[in-house]
Amino acid sequence: MPKDNPIKPAAEQRLRQGDIFIGLGQTSEAAACLVKAADFSSDNSRVFTLLAETRQINGKYLPALQIYDRIIELDATRAEVRITGNALSEISEHAQAVGAYENILKADDTNP
Repeated sequence: MPKDNPIKPAAEQRLRQGDIFIGLGQTSEAAACLVKAADFSSDNSRVFTLLAETRQINGKYLPALQIYDRIIELDATRAEVRITGNALSEISEHAQAVGAYENILKADDTNP
């Protein structure tokens, strides 16, 4: 899987703010920061991974699913796709979870 696209400076600032809010357990505030980060850096899977996680924590499963789909489209890192697969499984979207795991296997050069 390709490396993540570089994050733009304005998005990095919002991402850091989102991380702080997550650490404080303020996931709604974190999501607001991460939405702005995504606006500035629409091709960075790290931003979308955190945003999807905050949406899921806040019980907003449909928006989380849409974001998880976007993460897979972005050719995210193996770890991000694994996190996505695990999250999809947790909210009973098993077919999508399997698809995420299959993407990891397809990208693995050591997988026959």
